[in-house]
Amino acid sequence: DALGAKCRIIPVRPNWVDSQDLMGFFNPVEHRYYSTPFLEALCEAKKHPEERYFICLDEMNLAHAEYYLSDILSVMESKEPVPLYPKSEQQNALARIEHILSTCGTDTIEAFDARIDRENLSEKYTPDFIIPENVQFIGTLNMDETTCNLSPKIIDRSFIIKVTRDTEAPSENTARLSDGEADVLSLPFVRNLCEAVHKKVSKRMEHQLLTMKQRMDASGLSHEIGMYDYMDYIIACKILPMFNTEDIEMSMDDGESLRIGDLPVTGRDAAPEKDFPLSLNYLKSMCDVENGIINYWRIS
Repeated sequence: DALGAKCRIIPVRPNWVDSQDLMGFFNPVEHRYYSTPFLEALCEAKKHPEERYFICLDEMNLAHAEYYLSDILSVMESKEPVPLYPKSEQQNALARIEHILSTCGTDTIEAFDARIDRENLSEKYTPDFIIPENVQFIGTLNMDETTCNLSPKIIDRSFIIKVTRDTEAPSENTARLSDGEADVLSLPFVRNLCEAVHKKVSKRMEHQLLTMKQRMDASGLSHEIGMYDYMDYIIACKILPMFNTEDIEMSMDDGESLRIGDLPVTGRDAAPEKDFPLSLNYLKSMCDVENGIINYWRIS
């Protein structure tokens, strides 16, 4: 409402297993495409290009998102159309519709249905469906034993924003950290995390920084958001979600460990406490000192 945008909320069901549950399917027997609320929201957005649309997948991790979102994830980077069904099926269906229209009266129910099917297959549910540029996807999720974990493919194409409860009192975990360790960055498993982060992002960080700088310059945000502020958000919302207990255990290799301030950023040497306050706060919440583990989804 604040942005003057349209919002369409799509509840995700636990039994979704492939893209047909999200985008619908073509019935070759009836020569008709059966749509879904998600696809209808995309069609509505395409019909109104002057409006901004948020399409929200509610409780998106009740099912494996990388399964039912596979086609959407593939085109998010390539900008190619989403394949709904083969073009040959469209041609066969349109030929059958023309035959029905030529043999039935114009005022019959059969002709009425055929005209609707022709319009849908020709204009709305085309074999190659292009995601409108005025659409942004949002997913809400909770993490517990009844939900599915997010795969690296999902996280890599997302920007994760934690919605937490504000409180002035320090959390139990923060208090335990301050009692046992003066600096969260000195914890061995945090150093291992930073080493793993460095290995995972060193090849992509330069590209991400360049892309974000171009976006910031184009939007005029360069004067309001500094590069270190942006890096803080990137680490907290795109890099830290990649790591859970298993990742950290696998990354515990011999060798020199890196601190979060050693991440490949341009400019002067970074001071973690000053330049990455959000990331440092997330790290503190992620740490389980007693068990020596770290998990992004522990943040409360």
